[in-house]
Amino acid sequence: MSYEQILSDLKSKKLSPLYLLHGDEIYYLDLLTDWIENNVLTESEKAFNLTVFYGKDIDYKTLIDEARQYPLMSEKRLIIVKEAQEMKTLKELTDYAKKPVPHAIVVLVHKYKSLDKRLAVAKALSDHVIFESKKLYDNQVPAWIGQYSRQKNINISDHLCGLLGEYLGNDLTKVANEIDKLALSNGPGAKITPEIVQEQIGISKEFNVFELQKAISEKNKAKIFLIAKYFADNPKDNPIQVTVVNLFNYFSKVMIIGQHLNDSDVSLQKKLGLASPFFVKEYRQAAKNYNTERTREIILEIHQTDLESKGVLNKSKNDGQLLMELLYKIVA
Repeated sequence: MSYEQILSDLKSKKLSPLYLLHGDEIYYLDLLTDWIENNVLTESEKAFNLTVFYGKDIDYKTLIDEARQYPLMSEKRLIIVKEAQEMKTLKELTDYAKKPVPHAIVVLVHKYKSLDKRLAVAKALSDHVIFESKKLYDNQVPAWIGQYSRQKNINISDHLCGLLGEYLGNDLTKVANEIDKLALSNGPGAKITPEIVQEQIGISKEFNVFELQKAISEKNKAKIFLIAKYFADNPKDNPIQVTVVNLFNYFSKVMIIGQHLNDSDVSLQKKLGLASPFFVKEYRQAAKNYNTERTREIILEIHQTDLESKGVLNKSKNDGQLLMELLYKIVA
């Protein structure tokens, strides 16, 4: 079932005796768990009928015994097992899942990975309510940021959504927290500018990996090494491992563009998995300055720098020196 359907059913008091909330995207798992814990029972009912366990502290017998107890001054008991992935005897719940007691609501919150669907307990749980929360692909994050920003009644351009998506990654809890911060600081209806993002989230307008990539696409050596020096002087805020990964992803896209230069922007947007065609122009520029053969060489050089940054065949160069050396090779 979808997050929206489960939440709608919960609000309508369509309750199941068993819920399995699992997957590697914890944002929606936490939202559903919090809603269930805070709203399924009234405040007076919670005192005698709400029990919250953690997987590492409970076995299946204790859980079943708790579920079989009759509710006091309530129609239901609510038992939530957080971090259920750490419950060593989770597999032993198969028989209970086949015939749960009707007066209990048991919620299993299995985080960071999905429950193996081949297990007997997973098959037994499939007769009840299951929600699997999967990580978004990187190219889906900017659209999610735009949608979430609209829900928070703030206005963020597609360009900034793309920038935030690249910078924050696909951890939706982290992304939502940053958007919440923008909404709280700037108020309803606010138009979020690059300056606001720079000040409140920390993406520097001039010195960030996206400006570095743009300078590389233009072969603007002065700007490239100005940004590189800033990175070298501020290694904690700009770790080389993150920069290298971003450059690898960037030139991987440049490689795709170089092989499809005659395609339309919309077609290239789909091929690159971009939320909007805004960045296609930049990738086209890079593909003109770095042909396919050169791009392939650059990707190998980036891989070598990644190894050296981790200490492979490198005894003396610091991260700043490694980055400068890599950029010299790229724009040579």
